[in-house]
Amino acid sequence: MIDYQPPAVDVQPATPAPSFDQQYEQARSLANSGQPALAVAAYTTLLARSPGNADVLLGRGIAYTRLERWSEAEADLRAAAQASPEYADVWSALGDLYRWSERPDQAVEAYTRLLALQPDAPAPW
Repeated sequence: MIDYQPPAVDVQPATPAPSFDQQYEQARSLANSGQPALAVAAYTTLLARSPGNADVLLGRGIAYTRLERWSEAEADLRAAAQASPEYADVWSALGDLYRWSERPDQAVEAYTRLLALQPDAPAPW
């Protein structure tokens, strides 16, 4: 009788998938390090996991704004405002979007909403 020994297999433990929070921080890091296109892709992946998440919509909206993709940015930021109407950062981002895309009347409306939420904040002025 032949004693057969199967070849040894080196089994490495599986690397756990990054958590939602880790992926979110990576997307933010990409956006803040001047890589808005990569940030858009990362935020899009996160939105597949958490549709309608106001933080993710805000992040992707800001990244789209940095790419001057105004319509996509507006859609995301409007969706974030609808999901979380009291989220001041969303109204700030909308104001910036409208100001930078030369829509001053809409910028004033967004900044006015921001002032209502944060009456003592100097930035909207």
